[in-house]
Amino acid sequence: VWTEGRLVETSNEDQTIHQILGLENEKRPIFLYLVSSDSKQGATSKKIEGTVMKDERVCIGAKFFVLVRLPWTRVDDRLQKAFGKKKLKKDIPTLAVFHRKGTCAGAIHQKHSPSKIYGLMKRVIKKDFKGVTLEATVKKLQKMLNEIDKVDSERKTLATAGKKKKLTSAAKKEIEQKRALLAKKEEKLTKDEAELWEGIFKKLDDSKRA
Repeated sequence: VWTEGRLVETSNEDQTIHQILGLENEKRPIFLYLVSSDSKQGATSKKIEGTVMKDERVCIGAKFFVLVRLPWTRVDDRLQKAFGKKKLKKDIPTLAVFHRKGTCAGAIHQKHSPSKIYGLMKRVIKKDFKGVTLEATVKKLQKMLNEIDKVDSERKTLATAGKKKKLTSAAKKEIEQKRALLAKKEEKLTKDEAELWEGIFKKLDDSKRA
């Protein structure tokens, strides 16, 4: 879920990206999307929002970050400075990731693609999350998602079977038993996913700031 970005005014000249965006109490790294106001960039913005950010690996990786969406019109000198040597290109749709400490790990101004974003995410997660890799997490979650898809498919099959006329009592009972088993399986998968993320963010709390 994107947070609509805002810049916070303070007297501190040496600010991190978290402080600039009013997220100083947030422990996670930041994924920043600078939205262009230039109508000529419409196709690029559509690609980012409709394709790049909907890639399954990117969606999973995004859960490690605070997602901030900020219009280019709000970019100021402080934000420019937060990018360090990775200079911004004015009013160009930009995707950037920042470590928990606030340093910019990388920014993408052109040829936006899921693989580029995924690569930047991997770099940040490896450094900021002790003992965690994005690739391993993606594999685990993809396996869980596949199992959830199977549950949904089997549930639809049972729903179709339940609509048949002249079902015997035994057949109805069997359908209800299978529905109950699917519900338990789904409950376990949901619990497993919650425990996976709980473990990941526990490691984030235990690790030192990058």
